[in-house]
Amino acid sequence: MVGIPKESTGTASSLGNVIRSVTTTFGIALMTNLMQSRSTYHSANLAQSVVLDNPEGLNMISVFQGIGLNAGLGNKEDRSLVCLYYTSI
Repeated sequence: MVGIPKESTGTASSLGNVIRSVTTTFGIALMTNLMQSRSTYHSANLAQSVVLDNPEGLNMISVFQGIGLNAGLGNKEDRSLVCLYYTSI
């Protein structure tokens, strides 16, 4: 700001604020896109690694059911959670 005349200081300051806002917005959009793609990757990886004939997979289903019961869901809702889980595999 030293090389800018006093009458242009307000314009230069607002231009700096606009540039900062635009670059921040692009940075947030880039990070959101990166996190979303990694989330998709990890969801697909998890879905491939959990199979119903594996004891760990059955344990995971029982953990999900326990989470549903702790959240106050009844049997009907638990079955819908398990059905939702089965269809995502």
